[in-house]
Amino acid sequence: MQRRYQIKAQAFYRLFKQFTAKIPLSNTMPIIAVDGSDVSIPRNPDDLGTAVTTRPENRPYNLVHINAFYNLTNGIYQDVLIQDKRDSDERDAFLRMMENSPFRTGLSYYG
Repeated sequence: MQRRYQIKAQAFYRLFKQFTAKIPLSNTMPIIAVDGSDVSIPRNPDDLGTAVTTRPENRPYNLVHINAFYNLTNGIYQDVLIQDKRDSDERDAFLRMMENSPFRTGLSYYG
């Protein structure tokens, strides 16, 4: 087993949050951009959450989906959410990141 698999994803998230927490935010209403991208990870056919096969005769490859919450007003990433490709849901990721944002309003995002 490779050493990188022993590092928990939560450790990277905590490091990201500690790093970005030190960046001062402006007091104006932020303009937010949210987008997701698929990222190829090392091949592991046993990881059913990330394994993707385009055709039965092709070898599977693995993808994760990274959702980024970017604050255009301050020019920084506010949050990130990584999902297995098979379980990726950009709308749900946006709602979860909005609920964790420091500039929440009293609105309910689940309408």
